[in-house]
Amino acid sequence: MPIPYRDDKLTRRTLLGLTTALLAMTMLPLQPALASSPHEKHVEAVANNVISLANSGRRGAALRKDVAALLNRNSDIGGIARFALGRYRKKLPKRLKSKYNRAILNYVAGLFVYYADDFVGSGVKIKSSHKNGRFVLVDSAVSMAKGGNTKLRWRLRARGNYRKIADINFRGIWLSLRLRDEIASVLKKNKGDFSALIAHLEANS
Repeated sequence: MPIPYRDDKLTRRTLLGLTTALLAMTMLPLQPALASSPHEKHVEAVANNVISLANSGRRGAALRKDVAALLNRNSDIGGIARFALGRYRKKLPKRLKSKYNRAILNYVAGLFVYYADDFVGSGVKIKSSHKNGRFVLVDSAVSMAKGGNTKLRWRLRARGNYRKIADINFRGIWLSLRLRDEIASVLKKNKGDFSALIAHLEANS
């Protein structure tokens, strides 16, 4: 596994938690809860699939491929990738858009693979959900295999029967914001070179 651009293990662990489904209360106003809602059931199903992958015994490229497929089916990876570009969004060459989105997908999947052993034998419990503007926020807790619980918050883009994970929050940090900080740092370091950014994401997947 290549060394991440910041070799702070807590930073990388925080990013992993973000890939799995994550919480931490925000300052946004709460609206009425949606008890046993389809949104909660959707999040629970996705979380259990992630945990099943951790328990499968597969690791490395094989596990990353499976996690990427799960994320591709259940998350708005394109929206996450666009937001993560921040002020650089309009500067991404069209010819690199698909390659960049794929690199983001594999990078996030790679974070789970890096810490997959932490989720072996763990379980998820849905706590609550509420509407928040155009999104639905679902709070959950994951029982870690090594003991203790981790609170998680999922942001869903929901419309009718359409439900996609738009963001995840762990320890008060949203995945899209954390990715945006990293991407801005890499692009600044490489003078706006998107090929260098994609290479960085691929090397750390």
